[in-house]
Amino acid sequence: MLIGAAIFALGALRGDPADNNNKVVVTFAQIERMAAVFEKTWGRPPRDEELQRVVQDYIREEILYREALKLGLDVDDSVIRRRLRQKMEFMTAGDIELTEPTEEELLAFFDKTREKYLTEPAFTFTQVYFSDESRARAAKGDLPNAVGDEINLPRRMADADKSEIAKTFAAGFADALEKLPLNEWSGPVISGFGAHWVKVKKKSAPHTPPVASVRDRVVNDWKNEQRLRRQDAAFQGMAASYDIEIEAPD
Repeated sequence: MLIGAAIFALGALRGDPADNNNKVVVTFAQIERMAAVFEKTWGRPPRDEELQRVVQDYIREEILYREALKLGLDVDDSVIRRRLRQKMEFMTAGDIELTEPTEEELLAFFDKTREKYLTEPAFTFTQVYFSDESRARAAKGDLPNAVGDEINLPRRMADADKSEIAKTFAAGFADALEKLPLNEWSGPVISGFGAHWVKVKKKSAPHTPPVASVRDRVVNDWKNEQRLRRQDAAFQGMAASYDIEIEAPD
């Protein structure tokens, strides 16, 4: 090790060509990683000529990257700055993705953020659709056999939350259901398709579900909070060594 360090130092003093950043070394470990990425992408190992193309593409990228640095193309580039920031934040977050909260930590986090997991209002209802031509008839309450007009919409939805209903019928229709009486035909209720007569059978108020039913979501939210805390703590440590000055306008 001492001999190697001495040779490295001597080479640096002499301007050793090996230290001029003009040598590209593709290690066997790198080639193995390239082959593994290819296999993961295409579902099979690369053929020899395909692996050669991948290696040549890596060499091309490396050379162009170095030449770009020589020209200073990385300076004042917002895309590169943002990417480097992301990499630094990823590094400062550590192995948070491999960290699991204890049951006590998870329950404490859930209690602190339980409003975030409130369910939406949900409804069970039946609807009869009327086209624009039939709208005047629906407004008068004329429901011949409660058949209505044909349309590719569910005739009945059970325990559907507002978001699901809004995706199917539009937001205004979902909002209107909250004001309708139970077990009575009401209408016309307007959707993005036209007019409907609706009978609401059941309404379910928002409630906080048991933690077991949303556990994966709570764990992910807990990890995200820990990630942000670690990143902020690391940043504050870095920022402490900087003299920050914000100029005021003249």
